[in-house]
Amino acid sequence: MMDKALRRMHQRRAKLRSQRRLKVLFGPNPEFLTSRVIGIHAKTPRACSCYLCGNPRRFFRQVTRQEKVAALLD
Repeated sequence: MMDKALRRMHQRRAKLRSQRRLKVLFGPNPEFLTSRVIGIHAKTPRACSCYLCGNPRRFFRQVTRQEKVAALLD
């Protein structure tokens, strides 16, 4: 099991990564870049479900790798 210190370290690292990504996307000093926004982005980095960010199966009707293997075995 993961102890509390390790979970905090991973959370801190995820928040720093999210902060860097948001700064690249929206500029170095956006007014909405608060600790709450960074925390939400760290927990769920995909903010939208458009065809660029979302599941390609849902938008392009692509078969997953697992389904291709299952079809070959049948």
